[in-house]
Amino acid sequence: MIERLLQSQLEPVARRQRQLRLWRSLAACWAVTALAGVVFLWSSSSFSLDRRFALIAIAVIALGGFTASLLYVRRCRRDYRQIARQIEREHPDLHSLLITAVEQQPDPKTCQFNYLQARVIREAILEVQARKLIAFEPGGSLRLAQVAHLCALAVAMTIVAMLATTERPGAGILATRGATALASVEPGDVSVEKGTALFVMARFSGPPPASATLVIAEDGQEPRRLSLERTLADPVFGGSIPEVNSALSYAVEYSGNRTRDYRVKVFEYPK
Repeated sequence: MIERLLQSQLEPVARRQRQLRLWRSLAACWAVTALAGVVFLWSSSSFSLDRRFALIAIAVIALGGFTASLLYVRRCRRDYRQIARQIEREHPDLHSLLITAVEQQPDPKTCQFNYLQARVIREAILEVQARKLIAFEPGGSLRLAQVAHLCALAVAMTIVAMLATTERPGAGILATRGATALASVEPGDVSVEKGTALFVMARFSGPPPASATLVIAEDGQEPRRLSLERTLADPVFGGSIPEVNSALSYAVEYSGNRTRDYRVKVFEYPK
């Protein structure tokens, strides 16, 4: 049992120690959460792990770690003997006065300290007040623990955000395969002999569109539109311009989309 006045002198140190334990415990909690997030992020990328399951698991880990940190700090007893030993290590000229005062026990029958005990406690209190030993716990340790807590929390939140927003590698491929996409247009930009026909073929990846249209634009004329025909069950649509006599451009329209304009140049062989 420690004398109440001496206890009140050492209480600020005990309070700072509890705060130090709390910030260190929370920093460890968020560090473990971040590490778990890295593992789940790697697993989801390598083994197609369900991201929802990973997020739920991380939430459980974070909540469990947070609760364990609070319980750990709450259950830690105030060890005034340990506080006295720490102060004595920093101030060896006290010659174990503070430790001796803390270890004093009152008489079991009267619950009072005898004269010598009371004198030791009084001298210890005077030394604590004179040396301002209640400021013993260095503030640097507490600030360092708080910075570590904030850094670990920021890393954990960043990894969780990445896990919540990053698509699985296979997801984009599946989405592309499941949607209508134009793979190629042949012959693209080309030069043809004057008076010859031009055959245009549009090849699609994924489910083909219901229809495709060839839009032909010649200088000084209104654009012409020709329906492209699908070749059997293949995702390929084709059509032809019967005769090309001057330079023109063409594009393919499908499902509300339009390709870029392809240029067709005309040339003649010398007679």
